[in-house]
Amino acid sequence: MYIMRSDKTNVGEFVEVSYGKVFTYRLTHDVWALNQGYKHEVDVGDGFRYANVKKTVAYVCVDEQADGTAVIEKWNIKQHKVYDPTAC
Repeated sequence: MYIMRSDKTNVGEFVEVSYGKVFTYRLTHDVWALNQGYKHEVDVGDGFRYANVKKTVAYVCVDEQADGTAVIEKWNIKQHKVYDPTAC
């Protein structure tokens, strides 16, 4: 399955290791995400998730706790392609 949006703001893509799915991502401008330390939006089947995408892992916000802090999953990634290195 290839999750991709035709979005000119996308700055990269990667393959999640466990399930082999491809995800695209872009920089976020959301204040909550930036305050939590997450600078990317990763496209998923039902929208997007806030994340920090690194070379071989992505830290993806999958939920929010009652106190407003993020619930994070660590995704191992491969075949990471950065379209614009200056944007990351």
